Amino acid sequence: MIEFVKQMRDELQRKINDIETTLKRLPTGSLFVQESKEGFRLYWDHKVKQGKEWVRIQTRLHDCDYSIAKGIQKRLILTMQLKALKVNLRGIDRLIRRYQEDRESILIQKLAEPYRSLLGIQGENHVAHLAVQSENSMFREGLVHENSVGELFRSKAEMNISELLLQMKVPYRYEKKLVIDGKHKYPDFTLKHAETDRYVYIEYFGMTDEEEYQNRMFQTINWYLDHQLIPGRDVLFLYENSKCGMKMPIISRQIRDFLGLS
Repeated sequence: MIEFVKQMRDELQRKINDIETTLKRLPTGSLFVQESKEGFRLYWDHKVKQGKEWVRIQTRLHDCDYSIAKGIQKRLILTMQLKALKVNLRGIDRLIRRYQEDRESILIQKLAEPYRSLLGIQGENHVAHLAVQSENSMFREGLVHENSVGELFRSKAEMNISELLLQMKVPYRYEKKLVIDGKHKYPDFTLKHAETDRYVYIEYFGMTDEEEYQNRMFQTINWYLDHQLIPGRDVLFLYENSKCGMKMPIISRQIRDFLGLS
């Protein structure tokens, strides 16, 4: 198990090294536009070394200098990707430091079913939960909110829900791949019902007062309905908007009722 985690870390480190190497070859500085009688001119604001000192200069870019503008744009994109990858790397490093393989089997035996089969590949952090990162490979740079056991989430609200589940000693998987009839989805949270031993799901919708977000929300709800997953029995929908924020005691009660917990 720990070897898989280390391989994942090595792959992350390789990507970080590749980006850092690329950044060294890209132009630094920034671009700005200045209006003149001839129209708009594009300038490159950067520093050059003169003797022992660095001097800031502004160079006008012509059509032939398009590669510089493209390089600066690429630098901005890679810098954001690098930041997200380093956040993921720190989370994995934390899990590796805490990982004690000789204790894992003991901890698993302490867990009551139906939760054992939700356990993942990464190190233990709680007697009722083993931390596992999202399986969704899309837009991983959005995973920037870290909970107390080193898992990364796309929103602060999802992170708060995870902390609530940890406090309740309810194991879960964040964005675990769900395949039905050859079609897949990544539910926000996958759990098991305490009484029925069924997999159940929690979906959080955080911007329900925005039209574009509403369209995606309805698509998600319809996906569950189309696959005979019934709200309140198989899936719990949690909602939030700009006027009504999350109230954790209420959400806690909703989750307990949904999972059949006392």
